[in-house]
Amino acid sequence: MVEIVGIIVCSFLAWNFFNEIMKGVNKRKDRKESQRKHAIFTPYFDKYYPKIKELKTVQELETYKKSLPDPNSAKIKKLENQTGRNIIHEAQRWIDDDIKKLKEETAKLQEIKSKEEKIKKDRDAKEEKIKRDRDAWVNERHKLEKSKGFVYILSNASMPNIIKIGYSTKKPHERANELYTTGVPTPFTVLHAWSTPTERIAQNLERHIHQKFANSRLHGNREFFNINCLSKVKMHLEENVGKEITYY
Repeated sequence: MVEIVGIIVCSFLAWNFFNEIMKGVNKRKDRKESQRKHAIFTPYFDKYYPKIKELKTVQELETYKKSLPDPNSAKIKKLENQTGRNIIHEAQRWIDDDIKKLKEETAKLQEIKSKEEKIKKDRDAKEEKIKRDRDAWVNERHKLEKSKGFVYILSNASMPNIIKIGYSTKKPHERANELYTTGVPTPFTVLHAWSTPTERIAQNLERHIHQKFANSRLHGNREFFNINCLSKVKMHLEENVGKEITYY
């Protein structure tokens, strides 16, 4: 087992060492290639095409490539005899390399830009949702704060000894008419009602009464109470809200 681990470690170190050697070889190769290009191109292009070093875009390079002289012309052949290479063929390969590098860089930049745009779009969408939710909450709160409310006590002839205590933004008689549905044999009657400045106050009053008189409540999730608590509920509302309204 120890021998196997040793072999693996040695192999790993040898591979890393080999990679470092290859990196050095490639660097020297690239440096020699750059020196070779410099030796071949610089004297010629500095003399005949001084603007080549200013070309920065793919379009500029492609346009420039088309403007290069005929590689078989007498002047180029003469230079080829002097340098051992056809300078225009070399220049075309050089330009092609630059174009390839620029396209790769452009593709990488575009990918980064796309990712940044997606992140920004997602962030804007989240911020917009937060804003919509906040505005909805503010509007609902504003509605509760501004709209007038009513606390009412209703009775129904088909439900003797039972009263309904609730709140609404509608007038008590309108709410009573709403509750007279196909499941209720007789209509509701408004026994008492109080007006509040806002819906929220009416809502809080209803919640407080339901909690205070929970012992008289017929069911925990219904607004129906035993009529025995009517006088106490009426007294409590008169103390907290004031005189009841006489129009329904």
